[in-house]
Amino acid sequence: MIEDKIKSNIWKIINSIFLLGTILFIAVNSIKDDKNEIVYVNNTKVFNGFNMTKDLLKINQKTLDIKTKRLDSLLVNARKIEQDLNAKNIITEKEKQAYATMQNRVVNENNEVKELQKTISQDISQQVWNRLNEYVKSFGKENNSTLILGTQGRGNIMYADEGIDLTDKFLEYANKKYEGN
Repeated sequence: MIEDKIKSNIWKIINSIFLLGTILFIAVNSIKDDKNEIVYVNNTKVFNGFNMTKDLLKINQKTLDIKTKRLDSLLVNARKIEQDLNAKNIITEKEKQAYATMQNRVVNENNEVKELQKTISQDISQQVWNRLNEYVKSFGKENNSTLILGTQGRGNIMYADEGIDLTDKFLEYANKKYEGN
């Protein structure tokens, strides 16, 4: 009878140890899985480091440079006309109209440059984020991520463990995809 109680207690201890081990195994694996499934990337760093952003900026900068040089030339001409007019004692109506026309051209050209900058910025952002969003989906699937959060340091995510920051890994992935690899 004592032997049966000892055997029974040993089996209870073995079952308890097995049950505790199983619970610990499940707990550790679920914590580990959570850390790998919910991750984040720094949106600003990804956008600025993405090769497509750099390429589109280079392409559009040429157009912007042409417009800016034209504006600069107009400004130089307007300043020269203004200096010439200031040096004269008598200004004809025709000269006043020519100067006003030049000022209007400068204002219009300046507005065009600002509008072009705004349009280029919006177009680049739209194109880049459309592409990055595709890459985020495939990256998430390939890396078994349940949720990929984006952060910009302005409130979305105020703190996260650096262990779940996949910014550099995703940026490398996105640039390889963009380059065709």
